[in-house]
Amino acid sequence: MTESPPSPEAERPAEPEPTSYVDTPRGLFTEHGIWFHVTEADLNAYAGDVIEAVSIETLIEWASTWLHSPRTLALWLLPALLWWLSPTWAVAATVLAHVAWTLVGPSLVSEVGARVFGWLENVFVQGLYYVLVLSALAAGGAHGATVVALTGFVLLRFRLVDKSVRFVTRPARRAIYVLPLPDQVLRAFLIRAALNRRLPIPQLDEMASEMMSRWGDSGDASS
Repeated sequence: MTESPPSPEAERPAEPEPTSYVDTPRGLFTEHGIWFHVTEADLNAYAGDVIEAVSIETLIEWASTWLHSPRTLALWLLPALLWWLSPTWAVAATVLAHVAWTLVGPSLVSEVGARVFGWLENVFVQGLYYVLVLSALAAGGAHGATVVALTGFVLLRFRLVDKSVRFVTRPARRAIYVLPLPDQVLRAFLIRAALNRRLPIPQLDEMASEMMSRWGDSGDASS
């Protein structure tokens, strides 16, 4: 008795489990502690054509990187400004840039920008950058600027500045964006990916409603 050949489905290797997030009934939770109020099933149902072209893992990675981009921008900006400005003005300009990008960044998502920020977010690249700049500042006798740069690096890396900025900008963010920022950024990347590949996403409003529903049910509307 001859055995029937295996089906194409049986020969297809199992897709690897995502490494950057966990799919739960209440949404996608990332390794960085970011909560997207949408599930894998929702994304496949509402934006299936886009998901076929760009994986959910890639979209989540882009969105997470973009949500971290105000901190990344500030980390790279502060040492550069300390070369040209006094420590007080350099800190003020860095904080202002952080606040401004926190407010406008979610509406300016870019696939290329996400890749660039992903590289700039690398802790080893940042560490090398700060070692070089701090060494140059100390060698030039700018001890005050050196201390400010080192302090800023610690405060930014431990997200203390992020928490302060989020508290200050919360009313403005709620006035500008209807969705929570993680959902707003993920939705924006879905739109950008669809536009770049000329793909339709007719059910985007339904997905936004589902996000809002989960956000309200989770009881974290004040976060």
